[in-house]
Amino acid sequence: AEPPPGPLRWTPQTISAIKTLRLEGSVNQITAYLRKVAPDRVRDKSDAEMSALVKQSVHTGTELGIRSMAAHCRWAYLSLVTHGTLPKAPAVREFMTMEDTKFSPDERVRMLMQGTISSLKTKAGSH
Repeated sequence: AEPPPGPLRWTPQTISAIKTLRLEGSVNQITAYLRKVAPDRVRDKSDAEMSALVKQSVHTGTELGIRSMAAHCRWAYLSLVTHGTLPKAPAVREFMTMEDTKFSPDERVRMLMQGTISSLKTKAGSH
């Protein structure tokens, strides 16, 4: 049967299915990124564990205003290397939700990543 003429109409079920497919696509991309950049940290994790970790990361990142795939990948990496503590840290949440800044949440994730790398290099150099 031909659909009725006029504007396209999405049912709530169709919208839900599209959101689910988009999330799964994002989870797969972020999981692939983590397997590439942190193989030692994810080697022993099952696909189900990785999916749960990444979905939680996407959820918290989205709550904080993260939009780009690159920023979600960085956020997931930071969550992974801090065993999930970074997103819960009050100072991090405050930094990510500041309203009087010229930096977007995506840019703030990049800054957190750079700061974390610098901190790790400093700690490694002092041992």
